[in-house]
Amino acid sequence: MDILLQYLNIGKQKQEYIKVLDVPCNTVYQSIKQAFEINMADRALKFIDFMEQSYRFNYLFVGIINAQYCNRTARSVFSYVDFCQLTCGPGETSGID
Repeated sequence: MDILLQYLNIGKQKQEYIKVLDVPCNTVYQSIKQAFEINMADRALKFIDFMEQSYRFNYLFVGIINAQYCNRTARSVFSYVDFCQLTCGPGETSGID
């Protein structure tokens, strides 16, 4: 499934979206629940550092949305594999082999 990560751009006071493609789950709940080992909420929080460095604004993570039901323009689009690599800390592996 494809999901949108919703962030608040604090400087502009506007919502911005990041689209993550091919998340290995069927529902947004599965993408959040730690039992499924996807942990998109934790990864979305870690992704704030990347956004702040790339776009030079401060961000606040707001939520996770099923992209199928929300026709918003995404600021960036990442595959799930690329997103996991961006959100892994130094020396960690993404768990995707």
